Formats: sequence, structure tokens, C-alpha cells
Amino acid sequence: MGYALDKKINKEWYWHFSTQYRLNDNFSRFDYMFYDIGLNFKPTKNTEFEAAYVWNFKNSIKRKGLDNRSQFYASFFWGTRAGVFKINNRNRIQSSLEDENLTDGNSRSDFFYRNKTSIRYKDLDDFTPFAYVELYWRLNNKNVWENTIYRTRYGIGLEYKISKRKRIELYYMIQQQIKRRQPDYIYVIGLGFEQTIK
Repeated sequence: MGYALDKKINKEWYWHFSTQYRLNDNFSRFDYMFYDIGLNFKPTKNTEFEAAYVWNFKNSIKRKGLDNRSQFYASFFWGTRAGVFKINNRNRIQSSLEDENLTDGNSRSDFFYRNKTSIRYKDLDDFTPFAYVELYWRLNNKNVWENTIYRTRYGIGLEYKISKRKRIELYYMIQQQIKRRQPDYIYVIGLGFEQTIK
């Protein structure tokens, strides 16, 4: 469940704010929430830059409480059309991502490079099928048993345009993450609703 708000400054610059609340273990347990505020610059129709601060909370079973963290990221987006397909790519440098890096009373900053590529089929009136892949690379503090790619996400979904300003989305995602010496798999079914208010 989430909420997002954009506030235009001028033709090229705008502020963004978003928040999200996530449940885990088949909706039985609070897992994670965040507040994200940042500044975006869109010099052309197909390119965009972004910088943001994120304050987030993770439910730690190990420590039986909430871990709260400060996080920063900078992103570059580009997009293009290829016939009936729209292709988007996001490149992001992100700090302090994983709760496994927190120890009692201390935290260490880790840096990740994230690359997400998505493709959308744009030749239908109200329906838009899409697919994406996202890869994480740890840039520092890499454990000797970690793979080069720290986390992978693969997703497919379908967006339905209810009206000009309302959309609903259904998707399925598989995430593989190396948290310990064995892969950790997460399977996600997501349902989202988006409304634009002028």
C-alpha cells in the first residue's frame, strides 16, 4: 500500500514524496515502510535525474523491534520507443540498504548500484502488459561468499486504464537475494491502484 505526490516547480523541475507500507508472511506481519522525499530534473522527454532522502523502518525478527535507517540515492532514467514497445532504464546509486549490516548500537554504510530495465507493450487501448528485471551490485563491504550480483528481481504484470486519471495494476515478482551463505527467495503478488489529481 502506498501513496505518492509530485509538486511541479517549473517545466523541468519537480519535488516528489512517496510512502509505502508492506506486509510479509502472507499478510500476517508488518515488514517495512518508508518515507521518500526528493528532487527531480527532467531536461528532455526521455531523460530524467533524481536525488532523494529516504527514512525507513524494517521489522527485525532477530532484534525483535524496528530498525530505522537513513538512506540516500541518486538516479538517472532514460526511455525510448521501439515500435509498439516502450523501454525504460533506471540507474541508481543507493546507500545503507540492508538491515543485515546493522549491529547493536552501530550501523555501517553500504553502497549499491541498481539497474532496472522495463518494457511495456503500448499498442492496446486500455491494457498495458509489462515486464522488468532489476539487478543489485554491492559497491563496498562485499562478503567473500557473496556473488557479484547481490540481488535480482524479475517481474511481469498488467496495467488497466480505468479512466484518464485512474489505473489499476496486477503483477508477479520473484526476488533472489544473498543475505547469508544461501539464496533467499521471495515471491510477490502485487495489486496497485493509481489516481492522478489535478
